[in-house]
Amino acid sequence: MPDHARAPAFRKRILPVSLLIEGRRCVVVGGGSIAHRKVEHLLAAGARVEVVSPRLGEGLADLAAAGLVAHVPRPWAAGDCDSAAVVFAATDDPGVNRQVVDACKRRGVLVCAVDKHWVHGDFVTPAILRHEDLVVAISTGGASCRRSRLVKESLSRHLAREGGADLLVLGTDHRLLAQEARAALHFGAERRAELAAMVACVAGVHEFSLIATCNRIELHALADTAPATVATLERLLGFDLLPDGSRRRLTGFEAFAHLAHLAAGLLSQVVGEGHIVAQIKEAYEAAAHAGWAGGVLAGWSQTALHVAKDLRSALAGDLPRREIEDLALAWLDREAAGWRGQPVAVLGAGALGQATVRRILAGGPATVRWFYHHTRPDLPPGGACVLHPLTDLAAHLPGCGAVIAAAGGTQAVLTADHGAHLDAGIPVLDLGQPRCVEAALAGRVRLLGMDDLKDAMGDAGLDRQRLLDLAAPIINDHREEHAKLVAAARDR
Repeated sequence: MPDHARAPAFRKRILPVSLLIEGRRCVVVGGGSIAHRKVEHLLAAGARVEVVSPRLGEGLADLAAAGLVAHVPRPWAAGDCDSAAVVFAATDDPGVNRQVVDACKRRGVLVCAVDKHWVHGDFVTPAILRHEDLVVAISTGGASCRRSRLVKESLSRHLAREGGADLLVLGTDHRLLAQEARAALHFGAERRAELAAMVACVAGVHEFSLIATCNRIELHALADTAPATVATLERLLGFDLLPDGSRRRLTGFEAFAHLAHLAAGLLSQVVGEGHIVAQIKEAYEAAAHAGWAGGVLAGWSQTALHVAKDLRSALAGDLPRREIEDLALAWLDREAAGWRGQPVAVLGAGALGQATVRRILAGGPATVRWFYHHTRPDLPPGGACVLHPLTDLAAHLPGCGAVIAAAGGTQAVLTADHGAHLDAGIPVLDLGQPRCVEAALAGRVRLLGMDDLKDAMGDAGLDRQRLLDLAAPIINDHREEHAKLVAAARDR
């Protein structure tokens, strides 16, 4: 059965329109408070308003005295409807209102009754919200005026903050907060959806995306940047509990520049890494698909990726192209000589796991035992690689000379129970965030997390601040793009 067949008898299906009545004669029959509201709407639309009523309430009387409306001080007559663009039947007498409706119907004049006779008219007036040059109309087809008013009031609070909308970045990363502390803030897909549902309820937040990578947790938004809005968002994300100096607040052009720096790999734990580009795209695409982000954030991300490409090109002689898996293999080469002589276990078949396997096989003779969770990956061409489901991990760990854990999710995949299947002292590199190896294994194996690897390998003599200084004039050349994004947000 179609929806309209189940609808209550008092609900009408409607076609929303915006009437162009500027300069045209419109008639309101009635002089009370409801008639006053209808007159105000007509005046806001630029109509020439004529009020027919023996008496006027205080509000209408003031408008008539100021010459803003024409007052016809007598009872309504059928001829009052002639040549009117629209007529409102707004008296406190249902019989009179019905007469007005019938007279307009005979003359082909659009009419609206404010009482029970509205169902016999041609239109209903929605709850109307005006904000600068924006007009929003909310209607339930006569089913619930109270519901329309509630929506109007909610939108009004939201739009009141639109004028202060700008780009906003809130977050933390490895430079501000240690890995173990970041783990408590990290989110997977399910938690991201929960956070997004709460962020979407914050008045003043118009579009947003949530990003969680191995070394950062961030909210990117088009939002009102007033202190109360920022404080509310930080509380939702858990950033309000962080020590001073361990969280980041960026607005305006600083937020714009941050995303360009991020996409260029200048802020990564491994300076110059390229995985961040795919991570940014995934986060923004997920936000757009879920309805959290729209045109402004899409423009921001596209511009940032374009600027990042310029940065990588301009800094090609100074910016290395390294990934976290390169850092892991370099550490093994330096600290675990001969590790390629035994099988290497790689846990996880996502983007990082796949890249790690490719790097191992491309670096020389090695045997890889590759463990996947749900989706069986395609084996890379060449090389010795054997696939196993993670459920069989314990059976295939014995004899491995190293373990690289690159699994996603929020649960550890290598637990203390696996310790009995690992040779004492073998290197276990945990590239997950949150950690995907239980810390209890540290007493049996040589366990390193992302921060440990970074500290051990350093930046290979890189001066991150120098790179940022070199990037500054290139990003400054794009200030106009930021201005256009903000203008589009405020004028949309």
